[in-house]
Amino acid sequence: MSRRPFKNQRGVVLVVALIMLLLVTLIAVVTTNSIRTNLQIVQNIEARAAVKNAVVHALEEAIAYGQFPNGSVAFQTSCGNSFQRCFDLSGNGVEDDVTVQLTGLTCKALQPVSIGELNDTDKDIGCLPDSASPEALKPGAPSKCSMVVWEITATGTDEVTGAVVSVRQAVNQRVYGGNPCA
Repeated sequence: MSRRPFKNQRGVVLVVALIMLLLVTLIAVVTTNSIRTNLQIVQNIEARAAVKNAVVHALEEAIAYGQFPNGSVAFQTSCGNSFQRCFDLSGNGVEDDVTVQLTGLTCKALQPVSIGELNDTDKDIGCLPDSASPEALKPGAPSKCSMVVWEITATGTDEVTGAVVSVRQAVNQRVYGGNPCA
C-alpha cells in the first residue's frame, strides 16, 4: 500500500464539484426568474379581469338607470362627473381602485315602431298616434315611437396596477317622439 496515487491528483474533484454547484445555481436562478415572470403575468390577467368586471358592472348600471341617452347623467352614484363611476376592489371602503368612464355614446340605428309592435302597456300609450282614424291604427302604420340602437363605450382604469380595459356595448331603447340620432 503506497500513498503515491493520491499525490498525482491535483484537485480535479474540487473543480468538478464547483462546476456542478455553478450549474445548480444557474438552474435555480432561471427557475426563480421564470416563476416571478409567471406570477406577474397571472397578476396582470387578474387585474384586467377585475377591471373588465367593473366596466361591465358600470355599463349594466348605466343601462338600468336609463338616463345616459339624454346626455345628462349616466349613474345614480358617480365620482368626478356624471359619466364616471368608481369602484372599491381592495375592500378598504374607499371607491378609488378602479375608475370607469363612459367615453362614447353613438346612435347606430333608428327604426320606426309600427302600431302592430306596440304592447298593451301604459309605457306604449304615448306611442299611439293622435288621430283615432282606422287608417292611423292599422298594424303596419307608424307609431310616434322608434327603436334606437346605441353603442356605449366604457373604459376602466385600475389606479393600482395601471390595467386599462375598454368595452363596447350595444343597447336597444324605445324612444318616444323625435329623433335622438339627429
